[in-house]
Amino acid sequence: MNFIAHFQKGKLSENPLHYAVELVWKAKRETATGEYLRSVAGLMVMRDLPNLVAVNTYMVTNLTHVGFKEMDVGCGVAAYGGAPKGIYWPTDNVRAATYVGFKDGFVVLVSLPLESMEVFEKHLRVTMTTAPIRDN
Repeated sequence: MNFIAHFQKGKLSENPLHYAVELVWKAKRETATGEYLRSVAGLMVMRDLPNLVAVNTYMVTNLTHVGFKEMDVGCGVAAYGGAPKGIYWPTDNVRAATYVGFKDGFVVLVSLPLESMEVFEKHLRVTMTTAPIRDN
């Protein structure tokens, strides 16, 4: 399922990361009807699948409901359910970071230009070490 969140470039860069995440959730809530998904799937088949390898494309895939924990094809249950190969980056000024360490958690691959990754890591570190603000 692909959901498209539309935004203005300036608004995205001026707001925190959770703003972008909220846009994606909003797009998913507004378009995730069975009829819409069947329509998009039919259109994709009629026009061939879209080219997903494009400049400035960011894809979020959710495989949490596939059932890898229950599936055993003879070699034990799956420990990983992501892409089978690494991703080739045509430039050397990109750093990829994988944050792991949660039992039954998520692995998130983040790839940004070096300066952006440093800012992202700084904000992630602050977010992970700061107590959440609670409403009374």
